[in-house]
Amino acid sequence: MKRQTVKWYNSLSIQAIIILVFITLFFILGIVLIMNTSGKKLVSLESSKLIEEIGNHAVAHLITRSSEIAALTRTLATTAENLPKLESSFESLIPKMVDFQGDLEIAGGGVWPEPYTFQSDRERRSFFWGRESDGSLKYYDDYNQPGPGYHHEEWYVAVRHAKPGTCSWSESYMDPYSYQPMVTCTVATFDQDAKFSGTVTIDLKLHGLQELADSLQKQTGGYVFILDRNNKFITFPEPTLVKKITQENQGSHTEEFIFASDFAKKSPLFTPLSEAFTAMNQNILKQASQDENYDPNIAIKIRDDSYQIDQEKADLLSAVFINPLKKKKTELYQKMTLENDFFLNEPSTAFIFHIPESYWKLVIVKPNVEINAVANKISEVLILYLLAMTLVILGITYFVFLRKVAKPLIILSRATHKLGQGDISVNKQHKFYKRQDEMGAMGREMDALTHYLKSLIDDMVQVSHGLSVGNLEITPKATYKGEFIQIENAILKLVDATKQNALQDWVKTGQAQLNEIMSGEQSMEILSKNIISFLTTYIDAQIGLFYLAGTDLHLIASYGYTDTQAKHFDFGEGLVGQAAKEQKTICRTYTKKEWQFIIQSGFARAVPHQVILVPILYEKNSLGVIEIGLSEEALTSIQQTFLEHAMLSIGIAVNTTANLIKEKG
Repeated sequence: MKRQTVKWYNSLSIQAIIILVFITLFFILGIVLIMNTSGKKLVSLESSKLIEEIGNHAVAHLITRSSEIAALTRTLATTAENLPKLESSFESLIPKMVDFQGDLEIAGGGVWPEPYTFQSDRERRSFFWGRESDGSLKYYDDYNQPGPGYHHEEWYVAVRHAKPGTCSWSESYMDPYSYQPMVTCTVATFDQDAKFSGTVTIDLKLHGLQELADSLQKQTGGYVFILDRNNKFITFPEPTLVKKITQENQGSHTEEFIFASDFAKKSPLFTPLSEAFTAMNQNILKQASQDENYDPNIAIKIRDDSYQIDQEKADLLSAVFINPLKKKKTELYQKMTLENDFFLNEPSTAFIFHIPESYWKLVIVKPNVEINAVANKISEVLILYLLAMTLVILGITYFVFLRKVAKPLIILSRATHKLGQGDISVNKQHKFYKRQDEMGAMGREMDALTHYLKSLIDDMVQVSHGLSVGNLEITPKATYKGEFIQIENAILKLVDATKQNALQDWVKTGQAQLNEIMSGEQSMEILSKNIISFLTTYIDAQIGLFYLAGTDLHLIASYGYTDTQAKHFDFGEGLVGQAAKEQKTICRTYTKKEWQFIIQSGFARAVPHQVILVPILYEKNSLGVIEIGLSEEALTSIQQTFLEHAMLSIGIAVNTTANLIKEKG
């Protein structure tokens, strides 16, 4: 009897292969379908949340910078109110404060008294210094010359109606000499009868904002730009597109940023964004008008008092004084879809952020393709992995009995399908995982992959959560391999950038808060107590002493330490006297045993681990010494830098207070 043969197309192996091919196609289509529907929506939502977090962080950075300038302007106002009305006093002290430790982003600043208040026979007597190209400050008398007068400028008029101590931000403008965008922070001054006596200003260059926008653009893709409260451009990816350049007969030219509405007339595709900005301002006006403190007459007064302010700008100014968009959980004001963005020429999404205080707008526009790129990448990885795994299974099918393969294949297919749907929960190991053949190996590989993906996701979640709650020491703990190393590198860069920004913000915030507590007229005892309490607690130290210079160095205030032997030191005596004499910071670290023999510090009876003594200087004179002790961890370099930088502001405050005390007799 002739041996029967099985046709190749009737072979169980071939049929199994065909079935596996159809199953694979089914899973691939399922992955594509899921990722193109709910999967892409979920990933796109997370991408949008990431952009929102980046935008909020940028807004926080802008708020920190604006708060720093506002604090400086308020300090300048307090100083101007308390200085004797002598030109020599103003010319000596004001430029030092305007310089702000050589901050080159500050373009200038000055004091602008009301008519005939500084000198009874002069209507205008302003004191203004502008920063030159070499970084120095130069006095300008231009505003005191004949002309419209600074009393009717936009920045001067607006602050008359703001709350005392409030910084009123001007409309952005272009410097006629350097062609750099600028903005002015103005704070009102008052005489002893609480009557409006003029203003002080600090001019801030906005060049740094363009750099910020460029860095955000690298993080988010797409493009980023910033508008002022009147929807006038401050930054733009291609600034020449939003500038008005006027050529004059003498060959010189002027540059000025235009408004969003004017740009929409030239680029109709920009109209949806322009209309959104206009609607945002209208909403601000509407919310402000519903506030019980809103007074529509203020807008009329502002308009009538300045030749630079029309009714629309005056209305918005009076509304901003009410601050209708108070602090919320997020500064994202609106997210809108653009069918065809004018700059990217493709469907995009715009994220519009509100910047408190200044009421500027930060706009991030990102192509929808990039928003969905993560979802597409996940689909590609899953599909490629599924295809690779299927090829392995197909090869094994030729050599393994079908009964031993069928059940494991079903189990693996189900696990793969769950993985394709985003379910990476760890399942109980099946019995065939223990087999030593290929199917057992595949089962273990699937289990290892699931554990690995879960560990990566858990690791990314713990890093994201740690950063969100302010843990700057968080680091990835999982082991990233292959292409996933790019994710680890991105996480490390994010952690490092967040840490660096936090440290810089910490120093600037501390300086701003220190200036805030030193503002206003205070006695020397209260001022020194406020200073030593703030410095000690801000750097997480335990004890602090404030020595004031006179005939000797005498203790005037302390924090966390009352049992001090040494209340007086001569100049050059002990560490305290040595710091004052040499005008240098002294930092010492001792063991508990060594402290038993220390009598040259104010902490002779305490047992700190480290003590730092920083002299208070003003015009090369030692006004005192601040001594701070730490019981455990040593002072970090950023903390020491903060202390040394803070001494300039403290020196000015101590000197100003001492002069006021002398004047009062």
